[in-house]
Amino acid sequence: MIAPSRESLERACVVIEKNLVEMGIIVAYVSAYSPLATDTDRRTLLYISSCLYDFYLLVEECLLQIARITDRWIPGSLDWHYRLIRLLRAPVPDQRPPVLSGRTVLLLEDYLVLYINYHQHSPVISSVKIERMISNLPVLHQHLENELLFLNKLVMPRKRSEA
Repeated sequence: MIAPSRESLERACVVIEKNLVEMGIIVAYVSAYSPLATDTDRRTLLYISSCLYDFYLLVEECLLQIARITDRWIPGSLDWHYRLIRLLRAPVPDQRPPVLSGRTVLLLEDYLVLYINYHQHSPVISSVKIERMISNLPVLHQHLENELLFLNKLVMPRKRSEA
């Protein structure tokens, strides 16, 4: 397998760092709005669901960046979302360590279900489900931040100003 170029690694690291910042903003918004969510307040539930959906899209963009560069992986099946998460749980010899821990994979599965529901235009989610997702959101964000930034440090060559 051909090693990724420095330029492609730098672009991926920039996307990952930018997305992690945006994920942090979503976590803050959702935390502020979550006490307002009830089954009868559909507008707030839809807003929070939309934020959770956006959070997952940011995660997926980060994971796709990594998979494309280190694994030369391109989505090609209907279940590619699940396959992407599983792919990045395993190491690639001489390319990269595991990107995602088992705990992070389990947390991501809830958000993937939400993504698929939205993608199929059926955002029917109860406040109980949203509350569970919201309660896991800061932990998931922290796991992703630790794991993705750790990977950035491994693959990103030191900048000349840091040397």
